[in-house]
Amino acid sequence: SVFKHPTVPIRNELPVLPSSSSITTITNIDSIKNNRLFKVEVLNPFQNRWTIRVRIANKTPIRTYSNGDGQLFSCSLIDETSEIRATGFGNDCNRLEPILIIYYITQAQIKYANKQFNTLNNEFEMTFNNDTIIEPCLDNIPSIPMQRLHFISINQIQDIETNSFIDVIGIVMSINDIIHGKSKQNKDYTKRDILILDRTGQIPVTLWYRIVRKNSNKTKGKLSIENIFQAENFQPSATRAVIMLKGVCVKDFNGDRTLSVLASTQLQIDPDLPIAHELRKWYLEEGINIDMIDLTIQSNKRSCRTNVHTALIRNISPLPADGIFNSYSAT
Repeated sequence: SVFKHPTVPIRNELPVLPSSSSITTITNIDSIKNNRLFKVEVLNPFQNRWTIRVRIANKTPIRTYSNGDGQLFSCSLIDETSEIRATGFGNDCNRLEPILIIYYITQAQIKYANKQFNTLNNEFEMTFNNDTIIEPCLDNIPSIPMQRLHFISINQIQDIETNSFIDVIGIVMSINDIIHGKSKQNKDYTKRDILILDRTGQIPVTLWYRIVRKNSNKTKGKLSIENIFQAENFQPSATRAVIMLKGVCVKDFNGDRTLSVLASTQLQIDPDLPIAHELRKWYLEEGINIDMIDLTIQSNKRSCRTNVHTALIRNISPLPADGIFNSYSAT
């Protein structure tokens, strides 16, 4: 699927990998095609000889280190069982070219995942190196999904630990103005908060646009832009659109759960997914009429706060003669 909303910048989702001497791409398909194939879910750092057949997805733009001249890129490798993050460094980022969708990959390094940068639900991650061999798979493998999504309903987020990464989908209910400020580390930032809704509740989401100072010789200390997500391009006209967030970070602000879009978060507007179509249908038929009172998700698991919609769902049977009564605190 592609982004459909004209006001949201389109991320290049074309699966590409670097072409350099550090990563070997072989045209002789028989060279590793007949190797024993391993599933991604069983890869670990203690295996030395393995070959996987995976779909390349969600390749990030080339980024530079904040403390030097180095470069890196990353992508997700998906098979029938799981997904794993793979990263290339240095010269592997110099030249990119579009290639096929599914590949055989062998002789990359498997290590424990750095969860500061890795949002995938996998204990390990992969690093390409001089010995890595990548070959295109010419066969159509429909059993390998285009992407792996594990959506969490908004009312379940209260049970998720902070700084965890989740997948969520909802309706954009409101889009706040852009805010400029300084972090606790005295770094400039620009952000925009939006509010999203599903059948179970609503939660604020923060989109970032950071200005960072590069200390390399190339930039000579000048300010440059690190685009986490272009908050200034997320316009109010996107209100009531369906938004999908994969790998969004769970945060806590003044006792309330919030979500934060990071550089690795995948964001799509009006994705062509069955769950998105169902959510849109629900909103047009029911959700649009909900009186949104105190739907904010509380981080305190013992909280008894609820909302009008949840109360109505709980009492979906015909009303008794003496009515149904609930107490609410409006914010």
